[in-house]
Amino acid sequence: MMLKNLSKFHRRFHKTLVFIFLVFTVFMINSAKNIEIQANMEKMIPQDLEVLKVNNIIRDKFGGSDFLVITLKVENCEGCVKDIREKEVLAYIARLSKKIAEEPEVGNVENIFTNPNAVDSSFSRTYIRVQTNVGADEKKIKDLVERIEEDINSIPKPSGLEVDLTGTIMIRKELLDLLIEDGKRVILIAYILIIIALILTLNSLREGVLPLISVTLAIIWTAGTMNLLGIPVSIMAVGIAPMLLGLGIDYSIHVIHRIRENFDEGLPMVSRAIITTSITTMLGFASLVFASMPGLRDFGTLGVIGIFYSMIAAIFLLPSLYLALPKEKREIKHFFVFPVSIVEHKKALILILIILLALFSHGFKGIKMESSPEKTLPKSDVVKKMWEIRDYFGGGDVLICLVEADKIDYRAIKEIEILEQAFMSEEHVIRVFSISDYIKFMNIDPRDEDALYKSGFISDDKRYTFIVIDTDVGSEGKKIRELISNLERIYVEKASYINIYFAGPLAVSYETFKLMMKDFSRVTILAIIFVFTFLIINFRSLKTIFLLMLPLAIALYFTFATIGMLRIPIRPETVGLASTILGIGIDYAILITYRFFEEKSVKMALEKSYRSILSSATTTIAGFSSLTFASLVGLKNMGASMAIGIFYCAVVALIFYPAILSIIMEKQNEMRM
Repeated sequence: MMLKNLSKFHRRFHKTLVFIFLVFTVFMINSAKNIEIQANMEKMIPQDLEVLKVNNIIRDKFGGSDFLVITLKVENCEGCVKDIREKEVLAYIARLSKKIAEEPEVGNVENIFTNPNAVDSSFSRTYIRVQTNVGADEKKIKDLVERIEEDINSIPKPSGLEVDLTGTIMIRKELLDLLIEDGKRVILIAYILIIIALILTLNSLREGVLPLISVTLAIIWTAGTMNLLGIPVSIMAVGIAPMLLGLGIDYSIHVIHRIRENFDEGLPMVSRAIITTSITTMLGFASLVFASMPGLRDFGTLGVIGIFYSMIAAIFLLPSLYLALPKEKREIKHFFVFPVSIVEHKKALILILIILLALFSHGFKGIKMESSPEKTLPKSDVVKKMWEIRDYFGGGDVLICLVEADKIDYRAIKEIEILEQAFMSEEHVIRVFSISDYIKFMNIDPRDEDALYKSGFISDDKRYTFIVIDTDVGSEGKKIRELISNLERIYVEKASYINIYFAGPLAVSYETFKLMMKDFSRVTILAIIFVFTFLIINFRSLKTIFLLMLPLAIALYFTFATIGMLRIPIRPETVGLASTILGIGIDYAILITYRFFEEKSVKMALEKSYRSILSSATTTIAGFSSLTFASLVGLKNMGASMAIGIFYCAVVALIFYPAILSIIMEKQNEMRM
């Protein structure tokens, strides 16, 4: 009843509605100013995981499991130092290491004096590895890096010595910087692309701007709510604004198309369709709320909120703005006419579809999952320096083993020594360092407990020590998983007195991958259940629901086959790809189906709905495509994957779905709303 009177409501209260929405927008703008920015990948996984608890123990007991690496390289120049072993260089390393060790967040400092292997074979490169306890605090990371840079600049360095920073801490700092930069860039590009798409598809500057105003306010409301709920801007959340810009504008486009035809009759009909499609989209995002990974849950929550606001703006704000502005007294000419007669060749279209499905099947072989945070960065100087560490020193990727026993004593040290030897037999292990090596280096009797407990390698409560495993797995997820699995097997076979727990960035990446596998299945299944249940309630016809789900299944098939062929990996940012597209992509089929209910003709339904579907698909693809201009690879992957998915949803809905609908349903009267 309310929807039937919606047009009258707008005609009577449109100025009041515009005023109320503007006041609400001002409130949300003030709220959005305080949004937190977060680039730590650890925050994207549950904080109660054992690997994070172990990381925290290491930070508390030994000064952290996060590393910053200072690389030192001798340049080839006249009058410069020629060898890392020259006194001037060694004196610089000693002074710099001492100064950095005085920083409150710094634990152990490893250099050429404590590790003779920390120099390459040509004696032209070395490194200082700094163990820190900054944890997940972005401000602490930034402050520590700035202070260490000041420490480096405060000590005169020998002529010809190049000093750079890299390591996990620098990667996280760079992620934070790029996150802010990418957020600004992609939203600007999204606006430009969508404005062009709107003007072209609507062929009207005035009516192209109205949907943009509507969805912009919805984005502001979402940002304000984001702060009120304490949801930070993460790598995944950066994609929300361009996503809502491209996706949320769909509803406004459908409203514009219908009220162009007839404001009083069209608005109630299109509002009903929009409520249905927005609910299916929200259900797709809602499935992400049940994921294990907090970053994915936040993304799902923001998706639900953003789509809800976009729906409200389209139904209650946009028509009021439309009425408040002077009318355009001209005939609207469309730049593109879709060949709706294509539906008459339904058997040929079905044959083409079957052939395409067969051709695309080989793409599934290329699908892979990737969880390393390093892989989301572009090939920056920080990443290149990490590669240099691996190339010249045979490693750089550190796995920390926290060792626990009732008491770290002679027996525990013997087992640690046995484990070290076994670990060294693994293909990707370069070096292993622990209290056992310190004892040998310092010629300490392992039974001399006083000397052991003064070493700094044993916690004050005498229960913990650690093993540092230097590896060359890089950021290859498969290698990381194989290495940790093999080390776990060795531990089970060799140890009986001590317990060990893996920690550090490699262990976090390993756990993230396992969560990704689990969440991908869970959220996809939940999205199917949610959407199917809603369709049952709304349509009450299994045949209709089957028809609506079929084009979506086909579009998802093409989407995953294509990202497999293009070698676009599924990352934490794209774990929710299937569930998100499931919620979004079904909208096009629903819109055509609603038109079929009205027109009782597939051809006429396509004729009446293709323009709004083309407009909405174009703007949605434009919104997601803006993410491909980001620097962060994770955002690029998200944008490309989503754009591909929406493209296939539109193509299947406009070309193949009408053919399927025509064959099965057009001559049957049992299909009802």
